[in-house]
Amino acid sequence: MKLERNTLKQRMEQLLQEADEHDIELLDIFLGALERKRQPASHLPPSCLRDLLQYEEKLLDDGAYQITIPVTSVTQNIFGAVHGGIIATILDTTMGYVLNHELVPKGQGVVTTEMKVNYLLPGDGKHLRCVAQTVHRGRKLCVVEGKLYNDRDELIAIATGSFYIFTKR
Repeated sequence: MKLERNTLKQRMEQLLQEADEHDIELLDIFLGALERKRQPASHLPPSCLRDLLQYEEKLLDDGAYQITIPVTSVTQNIFGAVHGGIIATILDTTMGYVLNHELVPKGQGVVTTEMKVNYLLPGDGKHLRCVAQTVHRGRKLCVVEGKLYNDRDELIAIATGSFYIFTKR
């Protein structure tokens, strides 16, 4: 289905005329994601998910990897806490990034083969911060641990994941 620009423009104008505060917030998040997608700031390939969730990523001095995301209406469930699927996604992404940071320049990457998440507290606050560290790195399989904190530095979830190393074609 080819999306016509004029049709999209009409839909946007209609939405803006009828939008409430929540609609405007969502539209701002989505437009920001599109803008970030056009100007990738990471050593990794562009990611729509990273742009939508507004990751801020950083390699730490000890070799761990950190991703911070703001808590927004996109990430929240119907009760106002961060959705468990978003929590799992941030843990999985951060754990993968700690490995991919080293492997992508070598023409390799990783995919998740297994992950276990323990949810300890509801995800609330202004932002969430996830830190992941490699526990074991083999030739083909790696094990990584990720910890997710709220903006009060309370541990809200912990995960372990296994990752398969592949060579990009």
